[in-house]
Amino acid sequence: KTITDTYRQVTKETYSHGLPIAESGREVLLNFDSEKPEQTIIEIQEVLHDWDNRFSKQLGEVLGEDARSKVLKCYTAISHKSSKEDRAQAVKCAIDMLDELATEDQKFEILSRCAHVFPPELIENMRLVYADTQSVEKVLEVMASTGNYPKFTREGNILYSTKAPYNRAAYDKAETRKEKMQAYCFCPMIKYNLDEVSSSFCYCSSGWYRRLWEGILGKQVKVEIVSSLTRNDDECTFAVHLPEK
Repeated sequence: KTITDTYRQVTKETYSHGLPIAESGREVLLNFDSEKPEQTIIEIQEVLHDWDNRFSKQLGEVLGEDARSKVLKCYTAISHKSSKEDRAQAVKCAIDMLDELATEDQKFEILSRCAHVFPPELIENMRLVYADTQSVEKVLEVMASTGNYPKFTREGNILYSTKAPYNRAAYDKAETRKEKMQAYCFCPMIKYNLDEVSSSFCYCSSGWYRRLWEGILGKQVKVEIVSSLTRNDDECTFAVHLPEK
């Protein structure tokens, strides 16, 4: 078994609890034996993305303590040991409550701040390109040449990006729509009950693009959900509305 195989096993176990993981793992060398490599022991650790605390913090900052308490009642019985089904129901409850209490702009502000952290070094690389050229087109050109960034198409002041499937092999092999959608979706918190969760949840995914472009431009951007699996669409597409110069 390789380290990669072990990472896959740990990720599978983490996802069975509906827990999102960060973009990096950690390897702890517990025992090293150069003469008997088979005796070397490496502990593989997944770093969890702290979604719950981010959500709680943003609820308080945007809606206030009373609203935060109402929404978080949905999480009373949830822990890291909860099943993915129980976690998904807690998320559904929380987002349904958020839909009742918040405007679209408020939901965007709350949930987009819960997104995975876009690698800072990748943002900085593009920030430097923009600082040097003051050209979004040049930034897009350099992004496309590296293969490390989402793909964008530009229409005026709007950048569109459609996510590729999380698991392309499983997506291509899927025989039912449910199997195909689960293979497409990146989020272990909702991918197993996409037909039940409010589409508002996908403002979280918009934060991936928000963090990238606000880091590049140094200005706030608005990200719109154009299509999503939670709206019964076949793919997830986002529109980044660039600020006027």
